[in-house]
Amino acid sequence: MAIGREIRPRNLRSHIVETGQFACGPDYDYLDGLTLRVYPGPDSSTDVTVTSPVTGRTAVFTTTRAEGHVHVTSTLADGWTHQLA
Repeated sequence: MAIGREIRPRNLRSHIVETGQFACGPDYDYLDGLTLRVYPGPDSSTDVTVTSPVTGRTAVFTTTRAEGHVHVTSTLADGWTHQLA
């Protein structure tokens, strides 16, 4: 797994880190095999946009926290997952 880069949402009280499946360098399709690591935070909704430097494709991920539950949705149909950190 490649080392992730931190994505800083507007709501800095929570953090989401994206990691890709390739360790060959920074120039690969970030949306291919993407894993979002979701760290604890207060009840809120956070949007994160990820753009591939190779293809130019963009996907928006929405993380919603409420009453101890986390729900993640995306404009990307498949090829991604999330983990609770």
